[in-house]
Amino acid sequence: MTVPPRRIAAAAQGESWESVLWIGRDLLAGSRERLVSRSGRFVLVSSAGSRAPAGVVRQALGEAVLAEIEIDDREEAKTLSTVSRIADASLAAGVRRDDAVVAVGGGVVCDVAGFAAAILLRGIAWNAVPTTTGAMADAAIGGKTGVDHPAGKNLIGAFHPPATVVIDPAAAATLPDRDYRAGLVEAFKAAWIADAELASRVEGNIERLLARDEDALLEAVAGAAAIKAAIVKALKSSLDDATEQLKKAPADPSAKVSDLWVSFIEHSGEHYGQLVVYFRLNGIVPPASRTGGN
Repeated sequence: MTVPPRRIAAAAQGESWESVLWIGRDLLAGSRERLVSRSGRFVLVSSAGSRAPAGVVRQALGEAVLAEIEIDDREEAKTLSTVSRIADASLAAGVRRDDAVVAVGGGVVCDVAGFAAAILLRGIAWNAVPTTTGAMADAAIGGKTGVDHPAGKNLIGAFHPPATVVIDPAAAATLPDRDYRAGLVEAFKAAWIADAELASRVEGNIERLLARDEDALLEAVAGAAAIKAAIVKALKSSLDDATEQLKKAPADPSAKVSDLWVSFIEHSGEHYGQLVVYFRLNGIVPPASRTGGN
């Protein structure tokens, strides 16, 4: 039996925008019915690392693809020069204000393509099809787009939420194991902060997650997306409302962090150093690894 995709709406109170997230299996091939463009035309932006899922999306869109641009998905390519490449190709193809961008790739592709959409013709719609576990868990909720500058990261950008985010676990099928595992931290972070029950389920699914079980990945990603959507909504409400959104947070978050940390490290000790850096950047002192990873 086919399980229908989960739909999550993310919108801040008092704002005119809404991002709709579709999370489920086999969504890439049918992406045209969910991607948003008033004209029905799309500028497709992808990377070498996302060629396989981008090819499925391209086939689904068919003649609706106005232009196709492949960009570098390394952090070094997150520049105004890359944005200019997208703008040049789009304008040469005759992009209009009722057209839309589709970003198929990881965080860099989504950040850069989303920013290009924000400034093209003073703003056109865009859609995200994340292909990394980190980008799936982040889901572009809140609409932070932008590029780096020699003075620092993400110093040039705009808040431009995607109209639609399509998350299909098959899009991460070719992701290297190290990148796949590293991106899971984004989903874990949301669970640790705001949902003790989800954190417990994620902890119990560590082995399945590392084995790339699609159901386990969907549960973790959908849970993280729902939490972020609730937080975005709460940002425009009162402090009391925000507290209600986060009332499921564990009484002692550090204890849950420790439990999940140990479970993850025991299955993937090679990431200890990477996770130490991640936790310290987020103001959390990580517990010592029982495996002696470094």
